[in-house]
Amino acid sequence: MGGVVLPKLLSNKFGAIHTQESDMSFLTRLTDMLGAIATVKNGSLLFILPGGEVTVGDR
Repeated sequence: MGGVVLPKLLSNKFGAIHTQESDMSFLTRLTDMLGAIATVKNGSLLFILPGGEVTVGDR
Protein backbone atom coordinates (compact mmCIF):
# COMPACT_ATOMS: atom_id res chain seq x y z
CA MET A 1 0.00 0.00 0.00
CA GLY A 2 1.29 3.45 -0.87
CA GLY A 3 0.65 6.60 1.06
CA VAL A 4 -0.23 10.20 0.30
CA VAL A 5 0.24 13.04 2.80
CA LEU A 6 -0.62 16.64 2.01
CA PRO A 7 2.42 18.96 2.13
CA LYS A 8 0.58 21.10 4.73
CA LEU A 9 0.57 18.10 7.07
CA LEU A 10 4.23 17.21 6.45
CA SER A 11 5.38 20.41 8.14
CA ASN A 12 4.25 19.05 11.54
CA LYS A 13 7.07 17.58 13.63
CA PHE A 14 6.51 15.09 16.43
CA GLY A 15 8.79 13.23 18.77
CA ALA A 16 8.20 9.57 19.54
CA ILE A 17 4.42 9.49 19.88
CA HIS A 18 3.52 5.89 18.99
CA THR A 19 2.92 4.17 22.30
CA GLN A 20 1.68 0.70 23.12
CA GLU A 21 -1.49 0.97 21.06
CA SER A 22 -2.85 -0.57 17.90
CA ASP A 23 -1.92 0.97 14.56
CA MET A 24 -5.53 2.05 14.05
CA SER A 25 -5.62 3.76 17.45
CA PHE A 26 -2.37 5.53 16.61
CA LEU A 27 -3.67 6.74 13.23
CA THR A 28 -6.91 7.93 14.82
CA ARG A 29 -5.02 9.84 17.52
CA LEU A 30 -2.61 11.33 14.96
CA THR A 31 -5.40 12.54 12.69
CA ASP A 32 -7.19 14.06 15.69
CA MET A 33 -4.00 15.96 16.59
CA LEU A 34 -3.66 17.25 13.01
CA GLY A 35 -7.34 17.94 12.35
CA ALA A 36 -7.03 15.56 9.41
CA ILE A 37 -8.75 12.45 8.08
CA ALA A 38 -7.07 9.13 7.31
CA THR A 39 -8.72 6.94 4.70
CA VAL A 40 -7.80 4.24 2.20
CA LYS A 41 -8.68 4.87 -1.45
CA ASN A 42 -7.46 2.93 -4.48
CA GLY A 43 -4.79 1.13 -2.45
CA SER A 44 -3.32 4.29 -0.89
CA LEU A 45 -3.48 5.50 2.69
CA LEU A 46 -4.45 9.17 2.49
CA PHE A 47 -3.96 11.85 5.14
CA ILE A 48 -6.12 14.77 4.04
CA LEU A 49 -7.80 17.84 5.49
CA PRO A 50 -11.61 17.94 5.51
CA GLY A 51 -13.00 20.03 2.67
CA GLY A 52 -9.62 20.26 0.96
CA GLU A 53 -10.94 18.98 -2.39
CA VAL A 54 -7.74 17.03 -3.12
CA THR A 55 -7.46 13.98 -5.35
CA VAL A 56 -4.71 11.38 -5.29
CA GLY A 57 -3.38 12.84 -8.54
CA ASP A 58 -2.93 16.25 -6.86
CA ARG A 59 -0.62 14.83 -4.18
